[in-house]
Amino acid sequence: IAAISSCLSSSVFTMLHAVGKIDLPVRIMALGCVIKVVTNYIFVAIPSLNIKAAPLGNLLCYTTTALVGLVLLLRHAQIKINLMNTLLKPLFAGFLTGVVARAALFFLNLLWKSSMAAILAIGVAGVFYVLILFWLGLLTKETVSTLPKGEKIAEMLEKVGLLR
Repeated sequence: IAAISSCLSSSVFTMLHAVGKIDLPVRIMALGCVIKVVTNYIFVAIPSLNIKAAPLGNLLCYTTTALVGLVLLLRHAQIKINLMNTLLKPLFAGFLTGVVARAALFFLNLLWKSSMAAILAIGVAGVFYVLILFWLGLLTKETVSTLPKGEKIAEMLEKVGLLR
C-alpha cells in the first residue's frame, strides 16, 4: 500500500517542479523523513511489533508527503480537481475489480489448481476494469483518443455505445 503513496508523491513532486516550485518537494520529503524516523523509533521498539512495524513508517511517510504535496500543488497551480472523477470513481472501480478478481480466482481454482487460474482471473479482472471505467464514464472520447489509433478506437466505441 505504501508503494501507491510513494508513486503518487513522486508524481506530485514532478508536477510541483513543472509549476516552478522546485524547493517544495525537498522540504516535503524532509517532513516525510521525520515522520518515518519517529514512527519507526516508536513502533519498532515495541517487542511484539519489532521490524514488522517498519512498513507503517513507510506508509505514513509517503501518504503524508503525497497529501501535503497535492495540497500545495493545488494551491500553487491554482487548479481545482473533480474529486469524484479523479479519486472516488477510480477507487470504486479498483475495489470492484479486486472483488471480481478474488471471486474469479476462487471459482477458477475449483477448475484448475494451477497458475493458469491466476492468469485467467487477472484477465477477467482486466476486462471487468475496462468495462467498469466505461460504465462510470471515466473513459471518454478525449481519453481514448490519446491512445495510438485512438481516434478510430473512439469512433468504434461510440458506434457500440460504450463512449458517452
